[in-house]
Amino acid sequence: MTSSTHQLGTGPTVLLWHGRGPRESTALLPLAEEVAFRGRRAVVPDWDATADDGGRAALLTSLREARETSDEPDALTLVGWSLGGIAAASLCVNQRRLGIGFGRVVCVAAAPFPRTDPISGRALGPAPARVERDTTVAFVTGLRDDLTPIDEVHATHRQWNDAGWPTTLHELDADHFSIVSDHAATIAEVVVG
Repeated sequence: MTSSTHQLGTGPTVLLWHGRGPRESTALLPLAEEVAFRGRRAVVPDWDATADDGGRAALLTSLREARETSDEPDALTLVGWSLGGIAAASLCVNQRRLGIGFGRVVCVAAAPFPRTDPISGRALGPAPARVERDTTVAFVTGLRDDLTPIDEVHATHRQWNDAGWPTTLHELDADHFSIVSDHAATIAEVVVG
């Protein structure tokens, strides 16, 4: 793993991607600690959405490294907060084409459609039919989030559900930023399933 990656705990791998701000992995450390406490290996890399490629190389490098060091690469859990959640959703819907798999994808404070994905640089939209993988997709939203409005998260959740994905929706009394710190234990429960 790169030097700008935090790792905590042991067990099945959970890769956590922060949002738009460069080098904000520390914002996810409370969540990573809760995930590690529940018997998982939490991997939290830094990436920079302002990079020339929108952060694509750093995101894909962290995914490759997490898969290479995981006992079950196709059972990996991918958690993304805000723009990191949009990137996670992109990889989820494209996993078959990319030849990878996920056990679970968790989008925190993220409504992926029709947002621009940092992996492809294009807008995602609408959820395609479920791929032939057993990936569960969880949406976690804050009731007071003014950056990712709850109605957009509800619409995204419905789209994924209507497309045949096994989904869950969790609403927390939080805003866009407090959701990953003040509700880390609750989100960790969603992450470990």
